[in-house]
Amino acid sequence: MARNSHFCYTYIIKNHLELTYSPVFDSIILINNDTHMRKIALQNVVWKEGKNFVAWNLNTSVSSFGKTKKEALDCLQEALELHLEDVPISKITKVERPNLVSLVLNYA
Repeated sequence: MARNSHFCYTYIIKNHLELTYSPVFDSIILINNDTHMRKIALQNVVWKEGKNFVAWNLNTSVSSFGKTKKEALDCLQEALELHLEDVPISKITKVERPNLVSLVLNYA
């Protein structure tokens, strides 16, 4: 893990991939450093559940948790790093402008 001047945390995955977390923008970006530099913005949702925060990546359905929002995102970062070691970039679902929408259900 390396920390750059923009307070982003960068993880090197395999040979040509970097996974960068920016606490300023609360986002995770996957960068392919192969011959064609490419960035993929990964969309994440974080919520409080009981005493913990849950962080869920919409692109991969990978999730994790922590006692704070930052810890949940750090744990998600690690989980994504491990998950993406075995998943080609082409298999990551593209999620654009997600909306949080309430749905009320009647149940017995």
